[in-house]
Amino acid sequence: MDIYVTAYIDASSIEIFVDWGRYVFTNQIFPNEPFDEVQVVPADAAGVRWFRIDSIPSIWNKPTN
Repeated sequence: MDIYVTAYIDASSIEIFVDWGRYVFTNQIFPNEPFDEVQVVPADAAGVRWFRIDSIPSIWNKPTN
């Protein structure tokens, strides 16, 4: 059985959508330093068939005119 997971991670929050939104997890985080690593660790006999990371542009770093 395939499970589809989409995760959005930014400087202060993590949102995870399982099976196209059937289950949703949201958590606010307060790291002590910027993080640059994500680990995906399957449980039991589960496996990861496909994994992709995309960047989302920040709305806070736009130049002002």
